[in-house]
Amino acid sequence: MYGKFFEEDNFDSYDCSRCKFGYKGDNCTERQHYVRREILSLSPEERTRYIDNLHKAKFSRSERYVILIVDRDKPLNKNETLKFENASVYDLFVWVHYYAGKAPAGGGQRNAAHQGPAFPFWHRNYLLFMEREVREITGDENFFIPYWDWTKTDYCNICNNDFFGARFDLKMESRTFSAAMHNLVHDYFNGTMSDVPIAANDPLFMLHHAMIDKIYEAWLLKHPDMKYPIDDAIPPIQQHDAFMRPFIPPVLNDYLVGVTAEALGYRYE
Repeated sequence: MYGKFFEEDNFDSYDCSRCKFGYKGDNCTERQHYVRREILSLSPEERTRYIDNLHKAKFSRSERYVILIVDRDKPLNKNETLKFENASVYDLFVWVHYYAGKAPAGGGQRNAAHQGPAFPFWHRNYLLFMEREVREITGDENFFIPYWDWTKTDYCNICNNDFFGARFDLKMESRTFSAAMHNLVHDYFNGTMSDVPIAANDPLFMLHHAMIDKIYEAWLLKHPDMKYPIDDAIPPIQQHDAFMRPFIPPVLNDYLVGVTAEALGYRYE
């Protein structure tokens, strides 16, 4: 499974037991269709179900995954062993982003998922992975990650007890956010959200990145013939033919180039 999205069969996951994004059914032959909606458009019942699903994903141990709990940048010596821990799906979600956000062992400041051309494809694959895993562990086949449209507000209108915690009154300039998109939203919240290795711990992270994916989708529909840039100035870890770390089965960074949300089974409200 190293090629382009449309060149593969419809099975996925490390043991080929899951359907590829955009497909469902026992033989992965049925097309999948769902809508990612804006978080404020959800009814109270839908909002409660979404939060309950995240809670279950956080506190239910996965039977499929373990995570490395010792940070290693050097080879093991003969007296050491790697230490792993059973993980919840949400913990896995956080760990995957943490791993991808680390600088490569060979040096350099850019990592596998940020500050380069891999960014939109890596995070699109990442959200799709999370949705599929949450559906599996909760049994809710209709689960989706909503997006938060921060261009329509000048404060955090979901930072309240109906959504994600106490009121957050710090004003923000939505026009500035629209221009800068990704980074300023992370910085605005400070704390966990502003620290790349641990940002995915915050439940606002996935809402924000669903919004970024929505923006990318709008751009992609206007540029259907886009190509992944090939340039020696791009760090090796983000070259088009480098693996999209740390997903298994391994796919290349250009795996989702030109692949629309509709082809992946979803659309935006």
